[in-house]
Amino acid sequence: MGNGKLLEDISATIFRKARFKVIQDDRRIGYQIDVLAQKDGRNIICECKQYEIANLEIRNLIHQWDSKNKELQADKIVLVIYGQSITMEQFSLAKKYGIIIWDYNRIEYYLNMDIEKLSKELLLDLGLKKRNLFLRFINLITPVRYRKF
Repeated sequence: MGNGKLLEDISATIFRKARFKVIQDDRRIGYQIDVLAQKDGRNIICECKQYEIANLEIRNLIHQWDSKNKELQADKIVLVIYGQSITMEQFSLAKKYGIIIWDYNRIEYYLNMDIEKLSKELLLDLGLKKRNLFLRFINLITPVRYRKF
């Protein structure tokens, strides 16, 4: 198993533990998706990058995923980055575009969190509130062909 696949599995585990439906290694409208996490009609896409030697240009990655999400229309993009330090400037740029960055510390924090607390904490950290029952019902009765995901 490659390093990138391991990081995808860890990210998927965090979302599964928080009771999200998880799809790994998927393709949506021509884009490769490492992890798609779904809960309460919300779609979160994770792009996982593990770089221990190579230099990852995080700024470019942020702009790429901001652009891709204009088509994908996910509720949130999460860049899961392992093996490279993230600067405050990079965190700020990601936040400006509504993108979340998980670094090693955030990954470890979620992995060690109690299941009940994790679900609430993830929704809060992702800037997503629980949808009310009416919106969940509308999502259930909407035919799949009218949904993006």
